[in-house]
Amino acid sequence: MNHDPRPWPPGCWSMPWTCREGLNPPPARMRCCRNHCVDVSSDVNNCGFCGVRCPFTWQCCRGFSVDTNRSPLNCGRCGERCPWRVRCVYGICGYAGPFPPRKLPDPPIPHPPFPFPHRPPKPWPPHRPGEDRPPSTSEDLKKLIFVQHVFLLGKKY
Repeated sequence: MNHDPRPWPPGCWSMPWTCREGLNPPPARMRCCRNHCVDVSSDVNNCGFCGVRCPFTWQCCRGFSVDTNRSPLNCGRCGERCPWRVRCVYGICGYAGPFPPRKLPDPPIPHPPFPFPHRPPKPWPPHRPGEDRPPSTSEDLKKLIFVQHVFLLGKKY
């Protein structure tokens, strides 16, 4: 019998491939982290890679740190999906819901372009009595139109 006086050290540092042996598909992502075989797809102290820790109250889901209290794709636990447009609150889909739809903001009030005069401008220079001025009444306007027709057509009525 041939015994090695130096036994193998415990753990996986000397044989990291032992962490990957004996797994049936789909394989877990087992790695040797700090001399222990660890599934880096679900371990909060080694999430995705050795030594990557998830924040407090978060979980490691498929190698990513996830806040399962708020994530609609991992609500309460990894892989628990909330229905469409349902929020995840405290790890529960639709907790204290349904939420009222958000009100759309009111459209902006249209403002006139600036500078905008407060009153229509007065004609300049002001008309003096006896000078030609634009028609002021509908009767004056009718007379003006009649004169234009006579002038343009050359007819006498």
